[in-house]
Amino acid sequence: MNNPEYPSQITQTINDITFSSAFDSGNLKSVSYEDGKYILQISSDWGINGKTTNYRTWFYFSVSAKSEEAITFVIANMQNQIVLFKEGMQPVFRTSNSTQWERIKEPCQYRLVAEKQFEISFQHMLPNHETVYFAFFYPWSCQDNEDFLQHCYTISLQIPNIYYDNSILSYSKEGRPINLITITNGSSEIQEQPLPGIFPQTRPAVFKKPHIFISARVHPGEVPSSFVLNGLIKYLLTPNDPVAMAARDNFVWCFVPIINPDGVYRGHYRTDSLCQNLNRYYLSPSKEDHPTIYAIKEYLIRLHKTDRFLGYIDLHAHANHKGAFIYGNQLNQLSKQVQNCAIPKLMTLYSQIFDYDACNFTEKNMYSADKGDGLSKEGSGRVALFKTCGIIHSYTLECNYNTGRLTNLTYKQSEDNSYKENNLEENDILGTLYTTYPKSKFFTIEDYEEVGVGIVNAFLDYHLLNPRSRLTNSPFKTLANFKTYLAINIAKQTIFKFDPYIKNVFKYINNKEQIPRVLKAFYYYISTGQIQDFLEPNPENQGSKPLTRYEKAQEIKREKEKKLQQQQKQQQEEQQQEKQEEFVQQQQLLQQQEQVEPLQQQLETDLDSLQNQECNFDKFKEHSEPMEQLQPKIEGCLQN
Repeated sequence: MNNPEYPSQITQTINDITFSSAFDSGNLKSVSYEDGKYILQISSDWGINGKTTNYRTWFYFSVSAKSEEAITFVIANMQNQIVLFKEGMQPVFRTSNSTQWERIKEPCQYRLVAEKQFEISFQHMLPNHETVYFAFFYPWSCQDNEDFLQHCYTISLQIPNIYYDNSILSYSKEGRPINLITITNGSSEIQEQPLPGIFPQTRPAVFKKPHIFISARVHPGEVPSSFVLNGLIKYLLTPNDPVAMAARDNFVWCFVPIINPDGVYRGHYRTDSLCQNLNRYYLSPSKEDHPTIYAIKEYLIRLHKTDRFLGYIDLHAHANHKGAFIYGNQLNQLSKQVQNCAIPKLMTLYSQIFDYDACNFTEKNMYSADKGDGLSKEGSGRVALFKTCGIIHSYTLECNYNTGRLTNLTYKQSEDNSYKENNLEENDILGTLYTTYPKSKFFTIEDYEEVGVGIVNAFLDYHLLNPRSRLTNSPFKTLANFKTYLAINIAKQTIFKFDPYIKNVFKYINNKEQIPRVLKAFYYYISTGQIQDFLEPNPENQGSKPLTRYEKAQEIKREKEKKLQQQQKQQQEEQQQEKQEEFVQQQQLLQQQEQVEPLQQQLETDLDSLQNQECNFDKFKEHSEPMEQLQPKIEGCLQN
C-alpha cells in the first residue's frame, strides 16, 4: 500500500512480515525477498513539483513478525556514505514497548555497488508479535518535537519569573507551523510589531536584551542538530540553576527547532517539499517558495534594526568530517576575529566532544559551492546574515552522525569570580597549555546535548556573566588570559601576521623584559580595536633595555660591517701612505740629482784647470831656483 502524496511512506507484507514507513519521518520505498534476505529500497528526496534528487541516506521503518525470527536486511540503494560506515556507523533500533533507541547488536556490512550506489546489510532477531523500528540515526520527528515543546512549557510553569513563549513564526510550503520559542526572564507588555508574512497568530514580547537565535533541521535528515538544540533548551529550563538563571537574566534565547518540517515529515535527507536546499536562499528568499527562510530573515533583520541581535547559530550534522565543530566567517580585523573565535573556543571547556581545531573560519568556506547542487555557501544563513546584519557571532555548528574524539580536558565549575580579572599572566598566555587529550568515541544523544550546554556557558563566559565559570580552574584562569592566548594564535595566520603592528608584537614578545608591556598593549588592541602603544623603542630608556634576539643579530651585523669598513679604510690609508713616501723619495732623488749636476760640472772644470796647472807647474819647475835657495826667501816673506 503506497501513498502517492508521500512515496517514501509505504506498508508492505512479505512472508507474514509487515514493513511500514507510513508515519512521520518514515522512509522506505519498496521491499523484496531474495536468497533469504529482505532487499529494501529507500526513497530519494522527492518534490511535490515532480522534481527528484539523488539524496538517499535517511531511512526509518518498522517491522512486525508473528513469530520470533532472525532476518537479514539489505538497504540496497543508499548514496555513498562509506566514510561513516568505515568508522563503525551502525543503524539504530527500538521496540514498540520502549522509547529507548540503541545501535543494532550485529556488525553492519557495507559495500559500493553499481552506479555509485551504496549498500549496507545487517541482521536482527525480531521478537514474537512485537514491532521493531529501525532508522539510519536516532530519529526526531515533527511529532517528537511537538511533544517535547509541550513538555518544556510544562516545566516552565514551575520556574519563577521565566518568560516562555511558543509563537508561530510562519507556515511551511505545505502549511506546517514553524515554531519560534522564546525563553528569558522577566516580563514585558510590549509585543513584537506585526510584519508581512510572519506571526500570523500571536507575537512574542519585546525585551531590550541581546537576542541569541538558534535553529535546526533546515536539512531534515541532520537529526543530531535537534539533540544539540534540545540539550540547550533543557539546560535553560533547569530549575534553581544559577547558570541557567544568569543566561535567562541577561539574554533572550530564540529557537526555531525545525526549519523544514515538510522535509522532516516526508523522511527527506537534505531538501524541502520542492527539493530545495533551503540553506542557500538566505540572501534573497522568496516569500512564496521559501516562506520559512523569508520569515526567519525578516524577524532577524527586525532584531538587528532594534539593536537586539547578538548571535546566530544554525545547527547541522556532517557525514564526512568527524567530531563536533563550527564553520564561522572570516573577519579581517583581528579584534573582531578574536570575538568571532572566542565562543567556539570557550565551548571546549564545557563539551568533551567539541573540537576547536576542526573549526573553519576561512573566507574560502564562505563562498565555496556544494558538490550536490552547485549552490554557493554565500546563501547560507551564517554568511548571508553576517553580510546583511554585520553580526560577529554568526555560525554553522556541525556534529558527526557517528563518531569523533573526546578532545577536551574537563575542569570543575567555580563560584570564584577571579576569571573576570584583567591581570595578564605571561606563563598562562605564552606557556605550553595542555587543554586536549584526544580519544575516539561513538557519540550518544547526551554528547550532542552537552554541546548545547556549551553554547550557553560560552556566551556567559565571554560577557563575564557566568556565576560558575570553568575558566577559573582552566589553564587560562581568566578571560583576559584566554583572549590574549587566542589572539596570539589567530595573529599568526596569513591575513594578520604581515600587519605592521602585529609584526611589532611578535618582534618584542620574545624579549622577557618587554613581555609585560607587549601583552598589555596587545590586550588593549584586541579588546578595543585601537592601538594605544605602538611598541616603538623609548629613546630615554633605549640604552638600558636589553636587545631582542633580532636586535642583537642586527647589532652584530652592524659591528661586523663597521669593522670591515675600518679595515678597508686602514688599508686605503696605508696604501696612500706608501704612495706618499714613494713620491717623497722620488722628489728627494730628483733634488739630489739637481744638486750633483753643477758639482759634476764644476769638478770637470776644476779637473781641466788642474790639468792645465800641472802642465804650467812642470814648466815652472824647469826654470825655477832650487828649493834650498828659495827657502830663506819664503820664510822672510812669511815674517813680513
